[in-house]
Amino acid sequence: MLQVARTSFGEGAEERMRELVTDDFDWAHFLFLVRFHRVGELAYLTLKKNAPFGVKGEVENYLLAVVHRTTARNLALIGELRRVLNTFEQHDLPFIVFKGPVLGQDAYKNTSLRGSVDIDLLIRPDDLDRLSALLPDIGYQLAQRMVELTPAKRRAYIALSKQISFVNPERRAGLDVHTDVMPPGYHFDTPFEVLRERGRTVEVGGGHIPTFSVEDTLILLCFHGVKNRWDQLKYVCDIAEHLRAHTDLDWDRVATYTKAIRGERVLHHGLHLSRVLLDAPVPDHVLEQIEKKPYILSLTELALSNLQHSYEDLLDWRQRARFHLQTQDTLINRSRYVLYSLLRHLGGVIDI
Repeated sequence: MLQVARTSFGEGAEERMRELVTDDFDWAHFLFLVRFHRVGELAYLTLKKNAPFGVKGEVENYLLAVVHRTTARNLALIGELRRVLNTFEQHDLPFIVFKGPVLGQDAYKNTSLRGSVDIDLLIRPDDLDRLSALLPDIGYQLAQRMVELTPAKRRAYIALSKQISFVNPERRAGLDVHTDVMPPGYHFDTPFEVLRERGRTVEVGGGHIPTFSVEDTLILLCFHGVKNRWDQLKYVCDIAEHLRAHTDLDWDRVATYTKAIRGERVLHHGLHLSRVLLDAPVPDHVLEQIEKKPYILSLTELALSNLQHSYEDLLDWRQRARFHLQTQDTLINRSRYVLYSLLRHLGGVIDI
């Protein structure tokens, strides 16, 4: 799975595939892994290119079906994204789009290679009420999980997650509206206007869509992986493919932006994991600095354990707590995360 979950294969890829894909290769277990870790699209691309001798029959049919579903879903999401954003622009409501098909086009250079569940966008916190009043006019309503919450719990959910979910049943589209890049337990507090000012646009579906800068996107992807404890390989793939697509990113800016939000451990962890697992092109001088950090090996070990939980036990609550605390740069950040976790637990609105 690690060999195929990438768009860049390097020399000797076919030989490595032949060494791995032997007569007793367990294709059923392999397909289980790529399905769980949501890398089936990349697996199909790599195997067809480097190991066509192994991809045939039911294996090929399964992986090809994954690619077809992803393509159809992403094309539908791109069309819906353009429709929603046109409405926002008409009402002078600023936004930043991230992850989803925008990341697929920007990092993977092919929206068929990265599955997307819904549309994620960031707005100014003060615009949430205006946006919520606008969405019903274009067919969106609160997601069922939001409707089932009491008004008090819904307010707690929004305060603790910094997002609210909407769905369009007719178009089968989901919209996650974020008022902050990350929940308050993760110190990513760069103001919306700053992120928007240093952002860029990506051409998707014939239109230019505003998204984060290359540097901010890298930092966000590392935070997103840490938030989810790297429980799926797709989070590592996003970082690796982003680095392959943007070899000219400004590492001085990355360092400056990360230091400002006290997120160096998160960045270092994400970069190290993507290099170890997927040979991501992390510059040598950056990698040398990372490998000197005393926390790197411990964090990577925990992440690798969680990546294997598709067929082993999940990290228990002690390991999860240890992992999240070790990714915090300062004592203040650790205290902040502990308070955030307690509030989630006491509020009963977000699973820990």
